Amino acid sequence: MQMLGRTLVTTAALVGVLGALPGCGTTAAPPDARGLLQAASATTAAVKSVQLDLKFGPGFQVQGVELVSAVGKFRAPSDSDIVAKTRSAQGFIQPEILTVGDKIYIKFIQIQAFQPLSSTEAQQYPVIARMLDKDSGLGPAIARGRDPKLAGSEAVDGVDCHKVSALYGPAELNQPLAPLNLKGDVKTVLWIGKSDHTVRKVRFEGPLFSAGTSTFAEVHLHDFNAPVDIPSPS
Repeated sequence: MQMLGRTLVTTAALVGVLGALPGCGTTAAPPDARGLLQAASATTAAVKSVQLDLKFGPGFQVQGVELVSAVGKFRAPSDSDIVAKTRSAQGFIQPEILTVGDKIYIKFIQIQAFQPLSSTEAQQYPVIARMLDKDSGLGPAIARGRDPKLAGSEAVDGVDCHKVSALYGPAELNQPLAPLNLKGDVKTVLWIGKSDHTVRKVRFEGPLFSAGTSTFAEVHLHDFNAPVDIPSPS
């Protein structure tokens, strides 16, 4: 009986030790999708500078011109630069939109000089500074995603990320993504860094332009808070 008693005591002690070790005896609860969106909203609104690579699906058009891809830069609070690759009957052209302070400029081909746009004219074109505005851009919009769900995990630029899917509609996205005028909810997947909750990739898919017609836009964000060179409009 003494042998049995010592065995039971030893076993209980071993179980207690194992239970106290990290990862032993307990199963970590999965992260909360809603909480991840809220954390990602805060980090996105707080970005001081970032660079972006954008890809667009079939039928993604601005001012009747099909967008293929784009690269952009942002420096808080309101400076940005985006160069788009567009496809037309004449081939590929690369218009560029520049924001410096409260002024917005455009050139349709690279050999031109920048021309100023009025605030009304600027609403007709995508602007990185508008997309990342801390008060009305993607930052505050991210937190308002509906029906958020975990969608696995994947590394982006070597950083482990949670994938979170959610639904967003015109009320959430029309302002940051202008001139898009959504015709309904779009499925959105966000790649959110596990360690810092930084959004490193976003994919929007659904009726971005017309009901019943689906296309996509994908944004890859990188080089956070690093020096950014914004060209002069002169």
